[in-house]
Amino acid sequence: MLRVRPIVSTPNPSRYGHLLLALGLRVATGTGDCRVYDAGSGRIVLHSPQPGSAGVNSVGLGFEVGDSTGDLDEFARRTRQEGTAVDVVGQGLGRAALVSAPDGTLFLAVPGPRTTPSPGGPLSVVALWHTADSEAAAKVLLGIGARPRHTSPDGTRQDFTAKNGGLIAVHPAAETSVTLGFEYDGDVRGLTGSLKDAGIGYSVPERNQGRSLRIQIPGHAPLVIDERR
Repeated sequence: MLRVRPIVSTPNPSRYGHLLLALGLRVATGTGDCRVYDAGSGRIVLHSPQPGSAGVNSVGLGFEVGDSTGDLDEFARRTRQEGTAVDVVGQGLGRAALVSAPDGTLFLAVPGPRTTPSPGGPLSVVALWHTADSEAAAKVLLGIGARPRHTSPDGTRQDFTAKNGGLIAVHPAAETSVTLGFEYDGDVRGLTGSLKDAGIGYSVPERNQGRSLRIQIPGHAPLVIDERR
């Protein structure tokens, strides 16, 4: 199994969590400054950075694989077989697979539940991987079990799905980074009522391929929710 699970580091997790709850996500696990939010299709880890950390206001790639005995080792074996560097790190319940992409991106795949009760919304988590080596990034995603879904007509964006929820989009870029987004199966204006009730500002610009909902988050890149193509 494979589920998208990006990691958001923010000095104000309660404010960011307030936004995620307004969008319809639910708290799956965790308390205080480290919680996992479930969108039904993909999850998000929200945590406060360690003092002195360089990862303030950052987003990192992350995934979940099966939590049955041997699932993590099998994930690492298959990933390695596809030509991507991966090591199993940690011990006991803290074991994870550390994947190293050619562009220098590192991400963890951790054990997670095979089924996740959906909170009932048509929202999917999207991890956007911006990289100067988009073909290598696409190969890594294929190697970990993601499935191609769509490539933009100009080839500037490649979308992949994870079998157990969530999307990954690869964008060519001069510098490597990861940002968080969502995809909405419907009219994004259907989300505006709950955002208004929560006191969260937004805009709904028109795009060539439908509307998007844009939310400014202090210290972070804007959060963009696209209508499903």
